Amino acid sequence: MRFLPAVVMTGHSEGGAGGSSLPSQQQASQQQALEPTALAHVRYLSLSQIPQCADSLAQAHHAQWSALMLDWSLPEAQRELREHAQSQPFPCTWVALPSGQTGADDWLGSVSLVASDARQFEPLGPWLCSLYVRPERRGQGIGKQLIELAMAIAHTLGFKQLYVFTEHAGGLFSGCGFVPLRSDQLFGVPVSIMRWQRK
Repeated sequence: MRFLPAVVMTGHSEGGAGGSSLPSQQQASQQQALEPTALAHVRYLSLSQIPQCADSLAQAHHAQWSALMLDWSLPEAQRELREHAQSQPFPCTWVALPSGQTGADDWLGSVSLVASDARQFEPLGPWLCSLYVRPERRGQGIGKQLIELAMAIAHTLGFKQLYVFTEHAGGLFSGCGFVPLRSDQLFGVPVSIMRWQRK
């Protein structure tokens, strides 16, 4: 499974190992506790709670990153997010939505946590990936809150570090505590690999 680099503009990657299971009752209470201080009228739900958003999110992700990931098809993008809609607690995708709305196209943005990302970046992991905010909602703080939510979930899962690669959003991730690890290329496109470490 593959996801994409970060854009808020922002985020692609794949899941496998690196998570720890949580008992379902504990997991439900933690989903409440993990939400960051929300922007007015914005809430954050696991894709497993709103699986109807998976295909619409996949279309947006594919439109954003297919030029970078030339071998990544729309059906593959849809399959990946449908799998995330059925997996808890890891790998996972979380979605920002307007309060009171849960329609398939109502989402404002999303972020994913997975075990591994682009093959050439292994064995680094786990990864924050597929950070995406609708163009008309960028610059309103949603991307930052999605990053903070992913970091809180990673902390709860016991991860000591988290990686991300991005073309343009290094400043956003730096503001959330990520530090540059190295510069690299993905299919000839320059990207920055960054890391967050739990204190």
